[in-house]
Amino acid sequence: MKTKVIKFFQNLPEAPHEQFNQAFALYRESDGKNIAVERVINATGYTPNGLSNLLYDLQKMHGITDVEKVASLQVADRSEQIAELEEEKENLEFEKMDLEEENEELKKEVETLKLAPKLDAKQIRVEFPFLNEKDCPDEMKILVADKITAWNHYLALQEEIAAAESGEKPKTNEEVAILANEAVKAFDENQKIYDELNCYQTTGKVLGVHPIFKKLQLTREVEDMTADELIKYKGSSAKYFSVKKTALAKAKKAKDEEKVSEIEARVSERSNKLFLVNKKLGV
Repeated sequence: MKTKVIKFFQNLPEAPHEQFNQAFALYRESDGKNIAVERVINATGYTPNGLSNLLYDLQKMHGITDVEKVASLQVADRSEQIAELEEEKENLEFEKMDLEEENEELKKEVETLKLAPKLDAKQIRVEFPFLNEKDCPDEMKILVADKITAWNHYLALQEEIAAAESGEKPKTNEEVAILANEAVKAFDENQKIYDELNCYQTTGKVLGVHPIFKKLQLTREVEDMTADELIKYKGSSAKYFSVKKTALAKAKKAKDEEKVSEIEARVSERSNKLFLVNKKLGV
């Protein structure tokens, strides 16, 4: 199975959606898969972050190094081919399990999730000791609380999904889909924060991708603005939003997704900064 996954990494399809479909198929075949996570991915479908997390899970699950992902494959010997055939046979047998057996697995998953470790600040500070240093950026300290919230929320949602699928606490497909979407968002949030902490610990530099950095930057910009600048910014915002609304409509009509995304990002940033400006003005 490992060889099969390596072949996939060495021959990634160009289209992200196709990468997702093939990666998910391999994940479902893998012995070390998490049934609850599998159902979340299946319910949510393709997203850029979902694809990134799925590729990461596949690589770690099968112990594949970055070198193996790009190195030329050696011709597998006969015994390895036989082993792969046996694995595929076992996977086919697993897929043929009846509903009762599947429910038993899901019930076990519920119990496992109930025992899954929750995070606290002490654990994170042990893993990332730089958080205890005086020169640690304030942003990093703030992210710790958000990481704890995101991870523990993710665990709770996974437990709820597994309980619904096993029949312990039944829910409609729509309700499960909503939970799955929330779980993906919580997982992505946790992963983004982990990336920030890990990058700083490894390189001593701030990655700066997480939205909190932009929020703090806007806060500092507003704090440095004079009363006249605040009033001018507030007064010019109405025209700004009007112009962007027209531009957004044109971009949508032209089906220019890149332009739409760019305009929406700028409008969101302006809205957030205007909120801070109004707050400082006491409006």
